[in-house]
Amino acid sequence: MGRTRRSIDIVLHQFGTKLDFLASVRGFSRRLQEDENAGEVARELGVEKLFPVLQVADGFPPTWVVYGTRGKTVLFEEVMYLKTLVEAAGSKCKLVPVKGGGYGAGGEDLGGSKQGV
Repeated sequence: MGRTRRSIDIVLHQFGTKLDFLASVRGFSRRLQEDENAGEVARELGVEKLFPVLQVADGFPPTWVVYGTRGKTVLFEEVMYLKTLVEAAGSKCKLVPVKGGGYGAGGEDLGGSKQGV
């Protein structure tokens, strides 16, 4: 079962449709790529909970993020931006970079090469 789930995840990454799957909205990934204001698109479709940066506000809980520096699904720069937002909201954010690592436990966006977190 675990191998099947992992295979599906890799295919979703390869075809760029993982957000379509997660949001249950066909074409969501493409729309995000084409629209300048991805946050508004997410809110309009009611899937903003998929994006932590849209959730940060005063009272946001302390956050600990372990993330690969080579992640392609979510760029490392975006994770650093999340850290900045959390701290600006008055909370603590610990970011632990995994040098050369990809997205997820197995580095799925690096072809499932187990270079993940």
